[in-house]
Amino acid sequence: MTLNLDGSTADVEKLAAYIGVIAWSTLLDALAGHSSGLGDLAPDDWRQELLRHTDEVSAAVQAAALPSFRKIARSADQQVKATPLNQQKLVEPWLQKMSQAGAFTDPKSLEESKKVNKIVLAARTKTQEYVGYAMSGLKGQAAETFTHITSDAALAIKNGKTPQEGLAQASRAWAKTGVPTLKDKAGRHWQPETYLRMVVQNQVKQTTNDVMIQRTKETSGLVKVSSHAACRPTHLPYQGQVYSVNGDITDYPDLYEATNFGSAGGLSGINCHHYVMTYVPGFDTPDYDTADPDSNNAAYALTQRQRKLERDVRAAKREQMAAKEFGNDTDVAAANRLIRARQGSLKEFVDRHSDTLRRDYARENTKNLEVYYRAAVKADKALETAKAVEPSITSSLQEITQEVGDHLTGLDYKIKGKDSLVRKMSQEPDAKMRDVVRYTSISDPENLADHYRKVVAEFEYRGYTQTAEKNYWNTPNSENAYNGLNCNFKTPDGYEFELQFHTEESFKLKDGALHKLYEEQRLLDPVKDSARVKELNQQMLHLSNGLTRPVGIDRIGRS
Repeated sequence: MTLNLDGSTADVEKLAAYIGVIAWSTLLDALAGHSSGLGDLAPDDWRQELLRHTDEVSAAVQAAALPSFRKIARSADQQVKATPLNQQKLVEPWLQKMSQAGAFTDPKSLEESKKVNKIVLAARTKTQEYVGYAMSGLKGQAAETFTHITSDAALAIKNGKTPQEGLAQASRAWAKTGVPTLKDKAGRHWQPETYLRMVVQNQVKQTTNDVMIQRTKETSGLVKVSSHAACRPTHLPYQGQVYSVNGDITDYPDLYEATNFGSAGGLSGINCHHYVMTYVPGFDTPDYDTADPDSNNAAYALTQRQRKLERDVRAAKREQMAAKEFGNDTDVAAANRLIRARQGSLKEFVDRHSDTLRRDYARENTKNLEVYYRAAVKADKALETAKAVEPSITSSLQEITQEVGDHLTGLDYKIKGKDSLVRKMSQEPDAKMRDVVRYTSISDPENLADHYRKVVAEFEYRGYTQTAEKNYWNTPNSENAYNGLNCNFKTPDGYEFELQFHTEESFKLKDGALHKLYEEQRLLDPVKDSARVKELNQQMLHLSNGLTRPVGIDRIGRS
């Protein structure tokens, strides 16, 4: 059995890293917004005025992070619920075989074990509590960080800095810690990705071990400890050893007494990746660890050093964000140099120890997460505006389409979904989003072109302006699989929206088989997966070539 803890928590770690970015970005935005227009105040008054917003800012940070926390909670629950049982299912056939060989009495099935189900349920509940601690902790730490930056900036203002310079200096200093999710008794600041990754990994690993131990108590009563390189030095003596979990097998040491099993610093404690396996004397052989302690300890030290260098890179990127918000071109250039220097140090270190280490860019990255966050903020504003203007547009369009004899379809999706909008804004941050509100009008092939002209005329009569027309029916079928007439209109108040004209046949193809093939193609690498991309494109073109062409469509625009 192997337990891939890093793989099981990859999604959680990315979401948690996003929380760190969104918390820091929200804090910087709040500092910039609330400090605007206060430049004439005395430093102490300036500080007090900003600190009046502390609760508001910390609540905003928590609210911005809430969707990611919810996703983490769901992902963590699924991992703790499924992974331990799936891992145990791999062992069950072997336990059954051992039972048939007379090693022990056949236990109840895994599904029937009330104690196993109780273990998993308790672990799921505890995991949600830990995620809740992180969420409430982030709010408190946001308030603390906001207060520190404000106070340090006020002190800098007293010493001759402008408010902007004071905020630049203070935020750059506090970028080293960012907005942690909690601070422990020793004063260590835990970043969201570090804490939540640890929580989920520990819960998955501990629950897997607890389930294995419970099944072992029902069978052989003995477990064997796994082995891996670069383990914690104090755990090296436990690797490959066999221990009793029943307390009545005197030939073997007790697991809990000998290893402090499950305690913070003991075997299977915090950040320990060891797991246990059922052991049956006479049918299995203990894997006594032969790793050289000096080599193991050296490898462990290397991994810890790499984590430190990765944290330094992330901190430098937070400094860059602060410099862009409050600093000048010199500050931004200095932050960029710092990032390059720290990335260079990390690369040099990993390359020098490539036999033990590998570079993990996900642990360093904040840029993509920052882009995503900015896109999410823009998307929220765009959707808020869309929901305000949509009813009036929908009412007008329903009247017009009824007058010409067409009908609207897909009204449940007339406002673009947030995930789709954020993805598009992330990929094209400077593009104008003209399809946040979008509609589809259905005509028969004989009347589509004529009805299109009537709709345009009626819109213009009501004060709307047509801003774009794209007739994909005029694009050669060998180049384009999509067939439709896409237009944009602007309301009398200046809001732009999209209206597509389709036949029933072309819409069903676009929304059905064509969409499915497109979604698969969108996720492929155009270079590495070029053969599959070409194959999917040919399938889409084949489907489109069978559509009935609307009468007179070729006289509408040219693509």
